[in-house]
Amino acid sequence: MRLSPNVLRMTKNIAITGTGAISALGHGVPELWHNWTMSNSGITELSACWDRIMKTKLIAKCGDFSLDVERHLIRKLDRCSQLALGAAQQAWNQAEAPDYRSERIGVAISTGIGGLETLRKGIIELETKDRIYPNTIPMSMPNCAAAAVSIWLNASGEIASPVSACAGGAEAIALAARWIADGDVDIAIAGGAEAIINVVGVRAFEALGALSEGEVNQPQPFGKLRNGFVLGEGAGAIVLENSDFAINRGAKILGWILGCGSSADCYHMTASRPCGDGAKQAMAKAIKAANIDLNKICLIKAHATGTKGGDLAEMSALNSLWAGQEIKPIVIAPKSSIGHSISACGAIELIMALLSLRSKIAPGLCHQYEIDLKLQLPFAISHTELSGNTAICNSFGFGGKNQSIIIRASN
Repeated sequence: MRLSPNVLRMTKNIAITGTGAISALGHGVPELWHNWTMSNSGITELSACWDRIMKTKLIAKCGDFSLDVERHLIRKLDRCSQLALGAAQQAWNQAEAPDYRSERIGVAISTGIGGLETLRKGIIELETKDRIYPNTIPMSMPNCAAAAVSIWLNASGEIASPVSACAGGAEAIALAARWIADGDVDIAIAGGAEAIINVVGVRAFEALGALSEGEVNQPQPFGKLRNGFVLGEGAGAIVLENSDFAINRGAKILGWILGCGSSADCYHMTASRPCGDGAKQAMAKAIKAANIDLNKICLIKAHATGTKGGDLAEMSALNSLWAGQEIKPIVIAPKSSIGHSISACGAIELIMALLSLRSKIAPGLCHQYEIDLKLQLPFAISHTELSGNTAICNSFGFGGKNQSIIIRASN
């Protein structure tokens, strides 16, 4: 009998055999980890001709990156899809390009907005020249990233493009894990991508009141003086595989997905339910699905964007869930280093949590700030040793989507 869609208990182990990431902290997982542990920051000053009228002065943008794709095909992909394809290629290569039949391979890549830059340019071209590039629609549609990865990989088993804002990348991973657990596919690439650092994306988020203001105010997830996030971009992808098949082919297993849980806030289009009940519900479902005790979780990868209300809701959920527990897990908030890459953050940050577990270290902050005392769990202000191998990764999105995933690192 299939479980409820918002609870995923793994009937078979789901192995993680490949990871790929392109972020403001580097291109490739090794560079990302090096810069994070060196307390480097991916936050830079926004310098564009249109930024002079803005209070927002910081962004977390990726530099140039390479793709193993013919140049004429790259021109038909928006930057969002290019980022997704780059991260997917990294992950597939680390998994040593396993030889699975096309119909047994799935692709789940999320994006919150899709090809925003392509759409922006298309509107300008239409209004100024009364014409429009023929590929404007396929390049801007939200499922273009997943389609590009599927075509490159010749994957015909499953394809999906969850669109749930900042929770999308995590939801894509949970969906791909379900495919494998249900036997629909044997292997899948899952993650998220976002590329919206342009005049429309940045100014729209600022108008919403979501961005941190000021030239020197770095993002402060769970910070006492937090006032918004720094908009980022990037992509993260992981290869998930049926553990039995991965072991039989001699793959190096990096870790496992133990369980997933989700919920809806049903409260507000952009604000979290203040009490954090929705977030707590998603975490509780993931923990139940993984069939583990709270004391087995040594690390919490918080969503922690740095907004006043969103962080407060998550802190309330964490405090409530771990209330009365003698041993409390270490909390990390990667957005202090890489900014908020919307749908990509769930995948990139899950990879960062996995790296922490495998290295037994929770990297500290790249810039120091005072943590809000409302958080009653220990926070990794500086590098902190980890004693376990299991983490819960949270991602919460506009529209009320809450997604939690339990991962365990291999020895």
